[in-house]
Amino acid sequence: MAALLGVANLTKRFRGLTALENVNFSVEQGEIVGLIGPNGAGKTTCLNIITGYLKATAGRVIFQDSDVTNLEPHKTARHGIVRTFQQTSVFLNLSVEENVKTGSYLQIRTGLAQAVLRRPAYWRDWASAAGGVDEILARIGLQDHRHTLATNLAYGNLRRLGIAVALAARPRLLLLDEPAAGMTPTEAGGLMALIQKLRSDGITVLVVEHNMKVIMGICDRIVVLEHGRKIAEGDAHSIRHNPEVISGYLGTRVKV
Repeated sequence: MAALLGVANLTKRFRGLTALENVNFSVEQGEIVGLIGPNGAGKTTCLNIITGYLKATAGRVIFQDSDVTNLEPHKTARHGIVRTFQQTSVFLNLSVEENVKTGSYLQIRTGLAQAVLRRPAYWRDWASAAGGVDEILARIGLQDHRHTLATNLAYGNLRRLGIAVALAARPRLLLLDEPAAGMTPTEAGGLMALIQKLRSDGITVLVVEHNMKVIMGICDRIVVLEHGRKIAEGDAHSIRHNPEVISGYLGTRVKV
């Protein structure tokens, strides 16, 4: 059976700079896969290409046997690939509930005319899309904050809200870009439990993260980039003891 996501010979050049060079990896249905490496290794560039925010110079992105290379972000999302960002990208002056509803726009299938005229089909679509908000808030643990303005959330909950907005688009593959950045150890532990729960709910996860306790604690496989090239791939044990990874990134064996 083909992988859910396949990245084949992915290359990205910015004028004279090669950010990615012939990167290959796959993500199987139901996996949590980590993508790690030092700053400037090409991790976020890779996520940006997979989700259509950057165009690949060469290579292919295959999702569910369909070539989605260089599709526009909203078209990629409609295929079921949704991402979060390093910087929290929520509407700070909207409530938690309103933010999650904004993530439901991909579920609106009615055309512009029906939306402008507020035809019944438009309202049915909105009702269906908004109907999942309660479930998402409960899943993320924000049900008690549904009417709280995002700007008033604690930092850890603000990061969770970013994930909730992504979930509203009903992804099959969720890409998380440094979700634990700035979190306390307690918040990071809660994030690990949340990601594992998302997997148990049927969502496949590709995560970029510098927090090695998070990566080593939740990932089935880990892909390591350095200077735009893949230098290693394997489970946590093999990555933790890989001499090239230790030399180029970890610096020492990671204890978790």
